[in-house]
Amino acid sequence: MGKRYFIDMDGTLVKWNSVSFEQLYEKNYFLCLEPNIEMIDLVNKLIHEEKEVYTLSAFLNDSRYALIEKNQWLDMYCPQIDENHRLFVPYGQSKALFFE
Repeated sequence: MGKRYFIDMDGTLVKWNSVSFEQLYEKNYFLCLEPNIEMIDLVNKLIHEEKEVYTLSAFLNDSRYALIEKNQWLDMYCPQIDENHRLFVPYGQSKALFFE
């Protein structure tokens, strides 16, 4: 198996906004975040080179919208990353522990 690449969404694929914690629970917050085009171009390049690329992102598991909207955002801006390559960890849990 070749190298696998795990790309964060918030602040990496997505340009992060500094907002109040409450705003993270609002409908369309995650869906309307601006893409980081340079990182999306890098992801496309890695996929074109047949590298295995995953997103690995935390989500607010008590939010009605966060996980749904993060997937919708990926559908719009990174459709080449299929559902099997989208990994989500509940907010507060270590992403590193995801692989143990």
